[in-house]
Amino acid sequence: MVGGFWLFLAFAQAVAVGLFSGYVAEQKGRDYWSWFALGAIFSFLALLALIALPKVEAAPVRQFFVSPPPTKEPPLPATSETKLLFNGPRDLDAPTYQLFLTRRFSIERNNTLEKFVIGDLVFESLPEALAYADSSYGEQLIAEKAQSTQSEQAAAKAAIQKANTEQRQLAVERMLDSDRRAVNQLREKEGIKKQKEIRATIIGLVALLAFIGIILLFKKSG
Repeated sequence: MVGGFWLFLAFAQAVAVGLFSGYVAEQKGRDYWSWFALGAIFSFLALLALIALPKVEAAPVRQFFVSPPPTKEPPLPATSETKLLFNGPRDLDAPTYQLFLTRRFSIERNNTLEKFVIGDLVFESLPEALAYADSSYGEQLIAEKAQSTQSEQAAAKAAIQKANTEQRQLAVERMLDSDRRAVNQLREKEGIKKQKEIRATIIGLVALLAFIGIILLFKKSG
């Protein structure tokens, strides 16, 4: 009878240490039943080893959304800042405008030909060269204005696309943050529920073991 009593105490100790080891393991993010078995078999050695182990952090919720690559803003058309712009009326009879055209288009007098040249173009007189330069300057102003308008439109379009992309990313981040909070709340509720179940199990087993121990003591004394 005495041997049965000590066997019962050893069994009760194994169950109690296993339950407590499982509880501690669950608090540290480890498997409950594995450490329950280890605690029941190796008793306080397993419990001490478990206490020495670090806590396992919960893995973060994986984000399956892949943000789109950043839109590459188109480069602005190269506007030659070195080109001169005339500030005033385009009057071919005005010396200041004539001097401007001469500098902008590099109008030169060829002493050999005794004519005026603009690049590879040859003109009989300076007024002809100035008239050609004035016409070319007008075409260049129209082209530069069109390029500037296109650049502004492209920049505005790129800004809108960037703003839309940022808004989509912000919406997805908010959705993922909401999902993470929901998952964490669910984990907390499951953890509280499991803790209550474990406590109820431990209390029930302790009460059962105490009842059995009292019965054995009565039989022993009888």
